[in-house]
Amino acid sequence: MPVRDKDGKPLTTVEEQPKRWTEHLRELLNCPAPVLLPEIPPADLELPITCEKPTKAEIKKAIMTLRNGKAAGPGGIPADAIKADIETTTSVLHSLFSKIREKEEVPAQPRG
Repeated sequence: MPVRDKDGKPLTTVEEQPKRWTEHLRELLNCPAPVLLPEIPPADLELPITCEKPTKAEIKKAIMTLRNGKAAGPGGIPADAIKADIETTTSVLHSLFSKIREKEEVPAQPRG
């Protein structure tokens, strides 16, 4: 997809495109500070938050909410791959989360 100038015309030369990106980012990053909102008071209602390990049903539900076709996350695994075999993925993640909960630390990643 070509880079376009401010008027929407495509920039065709290699020299014009980086200049336009520089101009765009300079405008984007040098904008005025946002208006600060007034402080919001804390909620009166205590939210029901549990610190227990997640159930397999909760893990499965979270996996199902992942959107296909998106870029892979920090682990490099795309949602499509995670959802390919939901039962196995759920089981593996449940086991991993249980170990993290028991030992209170994330297991070291194997080198390779």
